[in-house]
Amino acid sequence: MKKSEITRKLIVEKSASFFNQKGFAGTSIQDTMAATSLPKVGVYGNF
Repeated sequence: MKKSEITRKLIVEKSASFFNQKGFAGTSIQDTMAATSLPKVGVYGNF
């Protein structure tokens, strides 16, 4: 698996709890950043 695939999988797995609690529309980029410890550019760069 490429590094980008691993990172993308990490983002999805770590953010899943926020999506379950708040829904897709209610989850912010800050929630995703907090869950993954990635900067904003790291999240946007993979999606």
